[in-house]
Amino acid sequence: MEIQTFLLSIGGELTASGLIGFAAGYTLKKIAKIIVIGIGLFTLVLELLSLKGIVAVNYENLNAVTLNFLGSLNGFQAILQGEYIILGTTFVAGLGLGLQKG
Repeated sequence: MEIQTFLLSIGGELTASGLIGFAAGYTLKKIAKIIVIGIGLFTLVLELLSLKGIVAVNYENLNAVTLNFLGSLNGFQAILQGEYIILGTTFVAGLGLGLQKG
């Protein structure tokens, strides 16, 4: 009986972490899509205003800011890969599935 109870408790935890991972991945992908669309629209409007001569864009500074932002994302990627936080296997599997289905 003790082994059966132990296996049931582990199974419940694995299922819960997988579902939480799926929900996190699905949500992250939806949020990422919204952010990418927003950045694209902002860039389009900025370029149109630049072509009309309404604003002057300093592309060197824009490039530096973009590279700095992308560098900060590398730190986030290291966290997800387990450099700082060890994630459960089922959570990661659920996260991957959520990102794929989202």
